[in-house]
Order: sequence, then structure tokens, then C-alpha cells
Amino acid sequence: MKKTVLLCVTMLALAAVACAADDKPNFTGKWVLDTEKSDFGPVPAPTSQTQEIDHKDPKLKVKTVSKNAQGESTAESNRTTDGEENTNTIGGAEVKSKTVWDGKKLVTTMKRQVQGMDIDVKDVWELAEDGKSLNVTRELKTPQGDFTQKLLLKKE
Repeated sequence: MKKTVLLCVTMLALAAVACAADDKPNFTGKWVLDTEKSDFGPVPAPTSQTQEIDHKDPKLKVKTVSKNAQGESTAESNRTTDGEENTNTIGGAEVKSKTVWDGKKLVTTMKRQVQGMDIDVKDVWELAEDGKSLNVTRELKTPQGDFTQKLLLKKE
């Protein structure tokens, strides 16, 4: 009898761990940047920005459309959330990235060159409990100095 109870408790514990592992958020959707509630640091904010995210873990596709005084730009990337290195071309430059889960947060580190300068970027995505807003904390390391951006995107 004790062995049966112990077996049942063990199976329930394993099932709970498996469910917790699947308790990661899904970022799929069209997201619109709230420019008034975002902080771009020393970089001018875009006049508007949308992100279309297709998230079928471990695959993650991100399409970003930004508008500013110079016009509109589109960037698309394909990533995986398994920590493997992904290579994409954004704005004519090669970008290498790795994306991993940190609990319910998704962390992407990227390396790219802009005008011959190395830029390191770390994005941390965190979905609000209601699933209607996405907080992105972006740390940038550049030859001119390091800074942090805080972006708030609302689900459309």
C-alpha cells in the first residue's frame, strides 16, 4: 500500500513539473508600441512601431515595422527559443542571436555591426498576466556607451 501511495505521489509530482514547464507564455499576435509609455534612452523614438509575432515554441518569427522622420523600415527575423544560434539579415547587416527562456521571460542576445561598430543587444520580453501588454527591456552596449530602453507594446 505504501509503495502504491508513493508511486501515485511521484507521478503527480512529475506531472506538476511537466505542466510547469509548459506554462510559458505565447507571444503570438500583433503588438503596437506605446511610444508615450516607452523610454528609448538617448535614441529618438519612432513615430510608430508594430511587431507581428508568430510563436510556435521553439520557433519564433518577428516582423517589426517602424516609422520615423526618415520613413518606414521593416525587419524580419527567425529565431528559436532553444539557445541555438540564429543568423538573420536586418537592415543589410548580419545579426547573430540566441534566445532562451528564463522562467516566463524570453531573453534574446544579439550581436551585429553598424557602420563598422560592434553592437550587443539583450532583449528581455515579459508578457503581462492578462496577455494584453508586452514589456521589453533592451540593454545596448555600443562603442559610444551603454544604455537601456524600456518598451511597452499593447496587443491589437
